[in-house]
Amino acid sequence: MKKFRPIKSILYIEDEKEIQEELAEVLEIFCEELYRADDGFQGLELFEKYHPDIIVTDIKMPIMDGIEMSKKIKESNPAMPIIFTTAFSDVDYFQEAIELQVEGYLLKPINLELLEKKILEIIDTIHLKEELATKEQMLLQSSKLAAMGEMVGNIGHQWKQPLSAITMSATSMKILKETGQLADEEFYEKCDLINNYAQYLAQTIDDF
Repeated sequence: MKKFRPIKSILYIEDEKEIQEELAEVLEIFCEELYRADDGFQGLELFEKYHPDIIVTDIKMPIMDGIEMSKKIKESNPAMPIIFTTAFSDVDYFQEAIELQVEGYLLKPINLELLEKKILEIIDTIHLKEELATKEQMLLQSSKLAAMGEMVGNIGHQWKQPLSAITMSATSMKILKETGQLADEEFYEKCDLINNYAQYLAQTIDDF
């Protein structure tokens, strides 16, 4: 068996206990957690509760068969990887499996090499999707940071002129006051100028 990184979970549905026990030992190799059910109804409940990465299910089962369960699962998650295991080679079952777009249809007794190959193919696809999602998230984050940097740069550019005007007005007021040349009219004009520029700076913060 080639090296692989286990997936988080597999859901296995089989009503025959002996077969379930035997195949469960194999499936546990490929995942961190294996959930087991005895029929399609239990399988559907476990799917909704745990959201497994792969489903391996028998077709002919009591209460709810694998086909009906898989239809309900595909309605909820069309991309859910499902592998059918069955003792029946009925064409109708095979046709329904094709229509459901399941990932595998294996006849009992299960050829473990074929099962292993199919599961590893699905695992590779799952990990590839995870890597792509991670890269897309990183690209999105980089794009957001770039946009944020551009915005901050624009704010810095917009602030230079009003800050310069505020500094010059405050400095000239101080000099004029110290030399006794600051008239009341000029004082109020410079105060209004400083106030207007301060409001402009406050508005850029709100825009940001």
